[in-house]
Amino acid sequence: MNLFDPMVLMWIQVATGFMGALTLLFVGRILGRRLGFGLDIRAYFSPSGGARDALLRILNKARREVLVQTYSFEDEALLAALVEAKKRGCNVEVILDPHHEKISTSDFKFLVEQGIDPWLDVEAHVNPQVVLIDGKVLITGSYDFTPQAESEFVQTLLILRGNPDLIRQYRDQFFTHKSHAKPSHKKEEEKLRLAA
Repeated sequence: MNLFDPMVLMWIQVATGFMGALTLLFVGRILGRRLGFGLDIRAYFSPSGGARDALLRILNKARREVLVQTYSFEDEALLAALVEAKKRGCNVEVILDPHHEKISTSDFKFLVEQGIDPWLDVEAHVNPQVVLIDGKVLITGSYDFTPQAESEFVQTLLILRGNPDLIRQYRDQFFTHKSHAKPSHKKEEEKLRLAA
């Protein structure tokens, strides 16, 4: 085979162009995912399936906003990540189930002490497990943000990026629930103190 044959050279050029196009497509997809374009869905499972670590990584990357809607939020490492996000200047808002009003739980107390005053959804029992990060990342599933979730329970955690319409729907739903939620005891006590 003569490598300088025009037909062989043409096929070498076609193959090189094809491989170059595939490389650009591959690199473009990676860059798109990193910049928030293109659908990226990751699933994690528990027990011991990396769900907690994945959630911590994303919480630690939050820059503007962290919205949480859940029954309770008891995992100490995840609570600490929320506090760190607030210290970095993120707007951190949490809606919890109204049972916290009657039973002063450790996660409720900790959040209030750290200046993250949770809202209590008094019109409905809060069962979804939802975290929204910077309006770009949606985290949901059955994973319930407790220590047992990672070590004992069989649960799932889905992390979705690149679907702005879906994320907007979840964000709108969060603020719908917040609109009828009740502020924490600390906010109520502060309002009464200022009114007196």
